[in-house]
Amino acid sequence: MSLKITTVVGILLPTVMVSTLVYAQQPPGVTPAPGTFQSSSPQTNPALPPNEHDAAIADKLLLVLTPERPKPNSVAMVEVKTTVFDLNRTTIGWLEDGKLMESGIGKTRHQFVAGKTGSSLILTAVVQTPEGGVVETSITVHPASVDLVWESPSTVPPFYRGKALYVMFGKLSITAIPDVIDQDGIQIPDSNLIYTWYKNTEILAKSSGYGRNVLVFSSPELRLPFTISVDVDLPDKTPVANETITINGSDPTVLMYENSPLYGILFNREVGTRATLTSKEITFEVFPYFFNTTNRNRLTYIWNINYIPASGFNGPFITLRDTGNQAGVSSVSVEVVNGNLFTEDITKAISINFGR
Repeated sequence: MSLKITTVVGILLPTVMVSTLVYAQQPPGVTPAPGTFQSSSPQTNPALPPNEHDAAIADKLLLVLTPERPKPNSVAMVEVKTTVFDLNRTTIGWLEDGKLMESGIGKTRHQFVAGKTGSSLILTAVVQTPEGGVVETSITVHPASVDLVWESPSTVPPFYRGKALYVMFGKLSITAIPDVIDQDGIQIPDSNLIYTWYKNTEILAKSSGYGRNVLVFSSPELRLPFTISVDVDLPDKTPVANETITINGSDPTVLMYENSPLYGILFNREVGTRATLTSKEITFEVFPYFFNTTNRNRLTYIWNINYIPASGFNGPFITLRDTGNQAGVSSVSVEVVNGNLFTEDITKAISINFGR
């Protein structure tokens, strides 16, 4: 004989839908089916429905997931809680999709492995009440994930394989790319989900909402680093995924390369702080990295030779010629400035040996 359901109580947690059942005891002499949970203190009259106290206990049972939104194929924890009695003194059994996984006195927590994206897992806690009744509560886990990709439009040289880094006063955009599959195995479009954005612990309410999977910062960020988080919910506000990334600030820098008339710009070797003039003429070109612009021609270049302004050179390159027969060392520098941004005023200086 199977257990008789006498009372059904529904509980809605902040994370998922939870169902709670209160069971009557099995009749004396009936052996429970494998994988079922049986109270060690049967009621005097097992045909009677559970008392009002058991119903109140069922209503107070809560299941809490850690993390709140388990990622696919990740290890997570579920915990049963109640304020009605001490769970550490009672027998608790844990089921996964109806299969008993573990049980014991005070077994308030159960560790499980979430399935792949689009799968579902029903976790059930079966709790023995102090009066000998048995109550259970279930929670369904739908693993999903979301990736956060950030971009900053700062300067980088041609064919640069790295990422344009974020600098103070720079622009920044973060895109949420969710991977959420419904119960029919169909990918839910990004535009059909609800996004709640956070900067550190602050909710960015104006940037959150239905289909708003892109977060854009256009105002200066003076406190670095900071974290960006997003919670992704279904249209019915069921939580499905979340993610957090840390945004670090980078410093602008200026690198100098030789521009060879035969091979072009020698990106394979940065000039450093010293160079040698091996012919009568040499051209140096500078490339600003991570300035708050995508076009280096919008920057200002101030060249100096031996600390004297080099007239006629106001772009990112300079050509030097050896017009004498003497040997010596000259100092060449360029100051790269981006408007009035005090953080983007960088000087690159080198010493050039000539006549040797």
